[in-house]
Amino acid sequence: MVIYFLLLAFIMMLLSTTTTSSKSGNTGFYISIALLVLFAGFRNITVGTDTGNYVYYFINRPGGMFSGSNIEKGFLLLQTIAQMISLSYWSLLTLIALTAVSGYAYLIRKVSVNVPISFFVYITLGAYLFFFNGARQGLAAGVFAVALVFLLKRKLMWYVIWVLIASLFHRTVLIMLPFYFLLHFKYSTGRMILFSFLSFIGLSFLSFFVSFFDEGVSERYGAYIDRGASGGFLLGLFFFVLSITLIYFRRRIPIQVQKTYDVYLNLCVFNSLIYLVVIIMGVDVNFLRFSQYFLAGYVLIWPLIFKYTDIKTDALFKYLFYMLHLGFYGVYLAKMSSMIPYLFNLELFVG
Repeated sequence: MVIYFLLLAFIMMLLSTTTTSSKSGNTGFYISIALLVLFAGFRNITVGTDTGNYVYYFINRPGGMFSGSNIEKGFLLLQTIAQMISLSYWSLLTLIALTAVSGYAYLIRKVSVNVPISFFVYITLGAYLFFFNGARQGLAAGVFAVALVFLLKRKLMWYVIWVLIASLFHRTVLIMLPFYFLLHFKYSTGRMILFSFLSFIGLSFLSFFVSFFDEGVSERYGAYIDRGASGGFLLGLFFFVLSITLIYFRRRIPIQVQKTYDVYLNLCVFNSLIYLVVIIMGVDVNFLRFSQYFLAGYVLIWPLIFKYTDIKTDALFKYLFYMLHLGFYGVYLAKMSSMIPYLFNLELFVG
């Protein structure tokens, strides 16, 4: 587990240069992206629950998008490109990492008011690590991050285009199409109560939804997260408390920034609602997969809080912020199947 924390520390050190000069900031930023990509791309086949399955398909099913598989064509195209680069599986894992990380990097670079804090949250809340296990949905979440840039610019056509591109990697992202309108609503407690009620009703009729998007997903996703009641409850409690905290800070955000803040807050609250509904209704844990599309809210909202509220001078709160996220990071690594120990791909040093 230590190597994951060392990676985080080194990334934070590199990204600290983004607050000094433009030239050194760019250098630190791009080196950080390269490290995140190579760390994921050069991992051993044993790191990540589904890594072995993707590697087996990559090695034993040449032809990629022309193989007749029912897997999304975007992923098969990516596999085809990887096979053209090398038949060793590092090429596939590296292309997956490059695509997934680049999407978030683009969003953070374009939108975040504090790049280091955004990357800190991106890594510690598991948005970065998710594609180690769920590669296709991790790719979709990374591409969807680009769509959020256009959502913030209120460019509906481009938002739809990028959601459709993301669906080429995992069709579940199509659920985010109506959120172009929902996320722009001004935050209100009454509206969220209504959305909660509608979510409970919606999930009652969505048992066919996941199977429509991805046959056999129940069997695969069961290994990604503890299906036990305590595990799901603690995750839900964590995000629920986090949302309450973010709602509290809303009143301390300047009026001119609240529209942007509300978009991020809505993303975070919807993420919490997913956990709340799944826990209370006891429906299949597969629905937690949808939370991946909302994690960007946390990545972007904390920089606003640090910039526009007085917590930037509150040493105790900053300490709690970092310790809470680091604690979550450690638990995430310990509970996610096959994340530790991290091993390098030794085939890179053979021949």
